[in-house]
Amino acid sequence: MKIPLSETQSGVIDPILRPVFDGPQGWKTSLLITNLLVANSNVEYRMAATDIREHLAPDQESSDSLCLHPDWFEKNLELYIDATTCMFCGYRKNCTLGVDEREFVEIINLDQFSMPSMDFFLENCFNVDKLAPEDSIDPFIGFSSRAGESRKLYLISQDEFNRQFPDGSQSAIEFDAAVGYDRITGQSIWSMDQLFLEVYERISGIIKFELNDSDRITEDELTMLDRKCLLQIAYSNGWLLNSDNDEIINQLHILFSRFISILKSKQIGPFLTKLTQINMNPRMDTPHSSSGSGYLNIAIRWIELKPSDLQAYCNNLDNNEDREIQKKLVSRIKNKILRKMSSDSIQYLPRFPTIVIAPESSFRSIKIEQPACRIIDVIESHTDQILLLIDGLGIDLLGEMKSE
Repeated sequence: MKIPLSETQSGVIDPILRPVFDGPQGWKTSLLITNLLVANSNVEYRMAATDIREHLAPDQESSDSLCLHPDWFEKNLELYIDATTCMFCGYRKNCTLGVDEREFVEIINLDQFSMPSMDFFLENCFNVDKLAPEDSIDPFIGFSSRAGESRKLYLISQDEFNRQFPDGSQSAIEFDAAVGYDRITGQSIWSMDQLFLEVYERISGIIKFELNDSDRITEDELTMLDRKCLLQIAYSNGWLLNSDNDEIINQLHILFSRFISILKSKQIGPFLTKLTQINMNPRMDTPHSSSGSGYLNIAIRWIELKPSDLQAYCNNLDNNEDREIQKKLVSRIKNKILRKMSSDSIQYLPRFPTIVIAPESSFRSIKIEQPACRIIDVIESHTDQILLLIDGLGIDLLGEMKSE
């Protein structure tokens, strides 16, 4: 389904053709067409096209359309035209008369439901301001860098969207400050996550090398504030249970001290110094309700967003008395991460601006803030389910959908 973004239309002409072979001048039309076909140069072709255009021009009284490209012909004069003139024009394939050059959006159905009608979308989403009909009305203006331009939008049911982009959060999280979505873990990306991941991708090889010796780190890297913050997040995420003893809590401190030591190492520390000095506000720069030092905040998000590094750490643990408790903690943390996607999908996605189309009876169940999308408007409809109209921000969501 293609929907124009404005009411402005290109000029059109009456499609009714005139007879041109009747009468004594019928032979001249055939001759002029022949001259056009046998022209050996651009100059000859231009002259032949000019002759046939003038010969087949309608009377001014019977046409109100003017040629849009008089400069293409030998005599650059205003000339009235109709469907017959244009049919035999030598430059017909290049002409823009009657061609709709408006910007448009194409709505792609990603699900198996029946889409609302075009009239519904025109009336509720893309209604044109009658006071300024020449202006494009795009509901994603302010949320998409390509708003007002031709592009694809995607329609999907809320249930299918949840299946394709599940919420892998480990605790109750407010998503309003999230900026992206990680398909591997099903988690949202916050502003500090994005800065850390940019650094991580540059030094991932060094990080994996440092993980090989991480269990030999014995220093306590946690401040009193860090310990309080870590315990709050660990209990909230299910990493610690109320029944856990002090030894398990101590091993959790050791686990995060080791990861912080890696972040402070000579090889990695210089890449992260500025990032760790930024004031990180809970629920704004990070998803959690508590915040510790910059190193602890980054270590927590590192473990949550890169569970494969946590598993690498576990695989390299020496056979000592603490090994089983450390493995138990690693298993708990990893089990809270929802699932992995296939490696051929895009891993990090922006949070898509989305319009909800739903019956009024479903309004109370709509989640305005979701991990992979942000709802910018809600439109009432007679559909029997909640539908999402998504601007993919340049990403091909049809290619990202999985049939699993």
